[in-house]
Amino acid sequence: MGYENIRLLIFFRDDIWNRIIDNGFRESSHLTRKELITWDEDSLFHLIMTRFIKNDELIKYLGLKRENLITKEDYTYLFNRIFPQEISQNGVFSFNWLISKIEDGNNNISPRELIHLINSAIKQEIKIPFEEGEKEVKFLISEASLWKALKEVSKTKLDTILSEYPKLQTFIYRLKKKKVSSTSEELKDYWGCSKKEVKIIADNLIKIGVLLDKNDNKVGKSPLYKIANLYRGALGY
Repeated sequence: MGYENIRLLIFFRDDIWNRIIDNGFRESSHLTRKELITWDEDSLFHLIMTRFIKNDELIKYLGLKRENLITKEDYTYLFNRIFPQEISQNGVFSFNWLISKIEDGNNNISPRELIHLINSAIKQEIKIPFEEGEKEVKFLISEASLWKALKEVSKTKLDTILSEYPKLQTFIYRLKKKKVSSTSEELKDYWGCSKKEVKIIADNLIKIGVLLDKNDNKVGKSPLYKIANLYRGALGY
């Protein structure tokens, strides 16, 4: 406090902040100002494409000029030169499709996972053996490389969440290779616990983004829980 030009800034992920305040936080009144750092599709797209644009070898290889890559349309053109236009699942490939695959149960998409995904896809592409002779290359990163990269990102994120929430490890492991969407009765069988305990465990997994609550609140309808996209690769889906 003795320095006028120095202030303390503390950054928390939403899930970590929620853990802090779960049992009450009397000192929260001392936090005089807070800002939420959020990432939407446009900001994530800009983040990735500006990284590609700074790659001299890539721009040269594609026969482009950096000074001409200014607008979102220019960025989209470059994106389409790097990534496939079609994908076996649902046909059309887009940036929205890409980021939807790394979305957790709280609809959060982390720049860290996105950067990891792109870097991993590039490494996977480099591993593909070169064929003899030259052929026209329509895009630089293939669908196969993207799927392999998604699985790697999923595993890394799952390892992180397991280390951060050791008490939930067993329940997460028991979701492996079961069903993407499960009722509370099915979770009861997976976990070997009471219906009341299932609700508590499922709520905790929803809080940390592993599960989504897909309940439609209809009378007599069994609660339905869905594994978030980000964790499906690591859990065998």
